[in-house]
Amino acid sequence: MRGATPAGNPVWIDEILSAAVASTSLGILDRRINLVLAGHIHLYQMLAFDASAQFHRPPVVTVGASGTELDPQTWQDSALVGRPLDGVAIGELVTVDQFGYGVLRDTGTTWNLRFFNQFGTRVPGTDCTLVGTRFPDCV
Repeated sequence: MRGATPAGNPVWIDEILSAAVASTSLGILDRRINLVLAGHIHLYQMLAFDASAQFHRPPVVTVGASGTELDPQTWQDSALVGRPLDGVAIGELVTVDQFGYGVLRDTGTTWNLRFFNQFGTRVPGTDCTLVGTRFPDCV
């Protein structure tokens, strides 16, 4: 996600995933997909969609903050929560525009995701555990 339209709605930074989902036979991802990992975009972002939505949209985690100039964050995450992205409201959004790396850990029953800065210190608000298709209560 790269920001907002003049009306305040979110905009993908790269429409490739959106186009891929739209080109599937049903226009949605299979319900067995419960997490999408991405790179290429030069920031860290954890984006989860509203679980009550008609269409299944798994969370998207982008880890691309570890090697080159970062993409600028020109929005406030909180202003985009609840706004539609591809017709599904954003449930949670955590963006970090600093250099670092993500650690995804299988806890045996779900996934835990953390983001660390370039010095190895966990960035506050990025210790998130996947519950269904949401990341509630990130610390």
